[in-house]
Amino acid sequence: MEKRYNIFNPANCKNRWCCYLDLLGFKKLIQKDTSLVDSIHRYYQSREIIESWISQRSHLHLICFSDTFVIYSDDDSAAAFAYIEQAARWIMNLNLKHGIPLRGALSCGALYVVEEDDIYI
Repeated sequence: MEKRYNIFNPANCKNRWCCYLDLLGFKKLIQKDTSLVDSIHRYYQSREIIESWISQRSHLHLICFSDTFVIYSDDDSAAAFAYIEQAARWIMNLNLKHGIPLRGALSCGALYVVEEDDIYI
């Protein structure tokens, strides 16, 4: 499907819960030639943890940008908060269990999403 970047639909802008997660020290790790393979392995290990958690929850969505992971909900309801907060907690714990430190934030507000065109504002 061809992407359509010039079509704005105000209905795609909703208040949603959003969780930002970032691999700690990733930039420093990949700058060292000897640890590039290890760094990429850690990335894929972390991404697998996150994707496996999110794939089991149809009400949460995942965006991946380099070593950054953004999870967002369909709305800003109390139930959506419970889902995303639980996901963030488990994802952090599972990554730490594997020795992969993450940092993150949880927020609620307007988010414009057009998944089929990869637009997230």
